[in-house]
Amino acid sequence: MIHPISFIKNKPELCEFVLEHGLYGFLIWDTNLGMVYPSEIAIRSMGLSPHQSFPAACILNHSGYLLDSDYKPNDSFFGRICFDPSESAGFPFRFFSKVFKEAGKPYRILALDAAIESKDRNQTPIIQSEMEFKSVSRLLDQMANLAKIGGWDLDLRTGKANWTNVTKRIHEVGDDFNPSIESGLQFYHSEESRNKIAKAVNSLLEQGIEYDLELEMVTAKGNQTWVRTIGRAEYENQKIVKIYGIIQDINDRKKWEMALASQTAILWSFVEHAPAAVAMLDQDMRYVALSQRWIDDYKITLSKEEIIGKSHYEIFPNIGDDWKTIHSRGLSGEVLRCDEDIWRPPGWEKDQVIQWEIRPWNLLSGGVGGILMFTRDITESYETKLELKHAKEVAEKSYNAKSEFLANMSHEIRTPLNGIIGYSDLLAETLVDTAFNEYAQIVKQSAHTLLNIVNDILDFSKAEAGKLQLAEEPNDLKVVILESIRIMDIQAITKGLDIRLDLDHTIPLTLMFDANRLRQVMLNLIGNALKFTEVGFIECKLEGLASPNEKEVLVRISVKDSGIGIAKENQKKIFDSFTQEDFSTTRKFGGTGLGLAICRQLLKLMKSDLKLESELGKGSEFYFDIPFRIPEFDASLSSDPSLSVKEVQPGWNQEADTSLVKVLVVEDNLVNMGLMKNFIKRIVTNVKILEAENGEEAITVFQKEQPNLILMDIQMPVKNGYDATVAIRNLTEGKDVPIVAVTAGIIAGEKEKCFAVGMNDYLSKPVQKESLKQILLKWLDESNSRIKTK
Repeated sequence: MIHPISFIKNKPELCEFVLEHGLYGFLIWDTNLGMVYPSEIAIRSMGLSPHQSFPAACILNHSGYLLDSDYKPNDSFFGRICFDPSESAGFPFRFFSKVFKEAGKPYRILALDAAIESKDRNQTPIIQSEMEFKSVSRLLDQMANLAKIGGWDLDLRTGKANWTNVTKRIHEVGDDFNPSIESGLQFYHSEESRNKIAKAVNSLLEQGIEYDLELEMVTAKGNQTWVRTIGRAEYENQKIVKIYGIIQDINDRKKWEMALASQTAILWSFVEHAPAAVAMLDQDMRYVALSQRWIDDYKITLSKEEIIGKSHYEIFPNIGDDWKTIHSRGLSGEVLRCDEDIWRPPGWEKDQVIQWEIRPWNLLSGGVGGILMFTRDITESYETKLELKHAKEVAEKSYNAKSEFLANMSHEIRTPLNGIIGYSDLLAETLVDTAFNEYAQIVKQSAHTLLNIVNDILDFSKAEAGKLQLAEEPNDLKVVILESIRIMDIQAITKGLDIRLDLDHTIPLTLMFDANRLRQVMLNLIGNALKFTEVGFIECKLEGLASPNEKEVLVRISVKDSGIGIAKENQKKIFDSFTQEDFSTTRKFGGTGLGLAICRQLLKLMKSDLKLESELGKGSEFYFDIPFRIPEFDASLSSDPSLSVKEVQPGWNQEADTSLVKVLVVEDNLVNMGLMKNFIKRIVTNVKILEAENGEEAITVFQKEQPNLILMDIQMPVKNGYDATVAIRNLTEGKDVPIVAVTAGIIAGEKEKCFAVGMNDYLSKPVQKESLKQILLKWLDESNSRIKTK
């Protein structure tokens, strides 16, 4: 059994015969067997189901001549193919006949072409076939146009070249263009493209080597475009007789590829030359690109070229599951980062601290193509941060030690000053109308001066550490200013000066401010004015100003003197710490040089600023504009003195003799204990003073005597004032007794801590008699006490 295609394969002369004449296929006639074997195209042309062979009698011509072995070879004739010898009908064809031998046996090949002779009685099948052929041809042309694919060939025997219409359109030449190898090569202007195509064509002509190239060319109209050209050779008797191929316009695709390549090159260039450790990996965690810093930071022994294409897990085989999970999340489209991550690369002797980020990169076609990994070695900065943290801890410990030292020094200095000031006050009262009264006043004034110096140093330490705080409460501004003047009045009288007060009566009496801190500012400013004024006056002035906030009152407070004045060039530096106008000023007038610096710090907390106007020899004026909040309650309600006296709580166990008042003084310093007892006796009549040297004794005395009031020192041996207060409050009978803290400490938050443990009020050392009197008035019920009013 013969397979037609296999039979003529590798027989160039038969293939050429069939291609030239067999538009509708061909038949192979085995003249010995009388059998005909049709090709597949021949079967389709006749509309038959595929058969392997047919009897030779099926092939008849219309003259009734039966084909036989004597039929002249290489002739052509018109005939029909019918599969029933009795039928006169059949499929009309033009037969082309060729005789050849294979393995000594004769065969005849019949190529089938259209029967178009007019004498053919029925040409319908042929016309239909021709129409189908033309339709297929048009379809092929349309497909070629859409794909921008043209064809070409060159017959080396005739030297004739042919270009399809699409090929001519790609080259932008006319229909009458006469193609040739030389004319075709002239469209490639660049040296690179011309050399490539010329070399490829020569290899095709001489050796039959096929080519497939993408080249840039210039059309006949001067337009640059990219084409893909493919060339192949056709042989006859092992000799190249024709070359043919296709050419395709790929300009759009090439531009897209070049743009993509450009973007990819930019991205890869960024990755490879980034001044950080950067790696680009695909979905399989294979390296696509990486920076040199990546290799350096992780001490990879391979080069970039050796790493590209390798798996990340091959480069770092000790990566754990945690990191693999992170990579997987990145590949799924998640962005992850960490500012501090500690790990140890293979072969390292110590941990590495890295800052990393992982983010996906996307394909142009959509979807995640892989991940970009950015890492930065922050080991050095991390260690520096740890060192700074340690240094900060050391500094904080040092500061805390300093603060504790200052607190202890304050307590130790204030404690004896409490005795000096208190007893000098008592001594002055005792020695009224005698020369010794003046001596007592000098001692008291000197002690106050020493106390002011201690306060300045301690307040400056607080300001330097940012620990200065305000405690805003409703206060009478006029009273605070008058108190400040009254305190400094003795010094003014001693120098023969007068302190005046100019008060704007439109300013509300009660405003929200920290009375102690404002008093401190005023005492500093008045004290400075007195210090540097020998003749003339001191004037304190309060002036109301327009405020943009209806809930505030803006007041200008000034202290003016007729003293020595300050030179213009020295007016700024006097606000600096430990600085006065010049060294002679310090020697002549004394002082720490901290007063104005502290005033400025305090006023800054009060949202104000200290300003100066002065002229050398003509005095100075210090002033500041300060906003005071208006209280949100009716201040007039607190003017009733009865509201400041604590009511006795129900159930309070009082002595049967209601005229006797018991006051427990808890104090470990004997001098201060004696001073407190003297003050109390001068303030309250018919009083029983109970004593305790520490907190433990205080609890025992309280349980036995049940006093009406406890004055509690804080820093004491055995049990301090805090713990003693807590213990007393835990007793059923100790829940309501007034407990007043009496302390020389300045630790930040001490006052709040006293209230937190259950104390009712706070009195700082050195204790002034008048201050103690106000406390006793406030917390002792007037019905069972006799407090002196003078």
